[in-house]
Amino acid sequence: MTIKRGRPRPQHTIDLDEAVYSALFVGPRSRADLAVALGVNVNVMYLSLRRLRSAGRVDTHRYGKHHLWTIYTQG
Repeated sequence: MTIKRGRPRPQHTIDLDEAVYSALFVGPRSRADLAVALGVNVNVMYLSLRRLRSAGRVDTHRYGKHHLWTIYTQG
């Protein structure tokens, strides 16, 4: 059994994380591109992407000098 620490996440945070995850189905996107598409601050977008990466749902890759986020696929 996993014990979670801290308080539960607010519903708007959960909704943002799901919106970010859904936006990545289109293909690899930068943090700034996702922030503009979803109408949030770049720093808020980074926090959402970090939560999704910690959950094993997204990953980041470097394409040239750009860091793009993608849906995590094993292999």
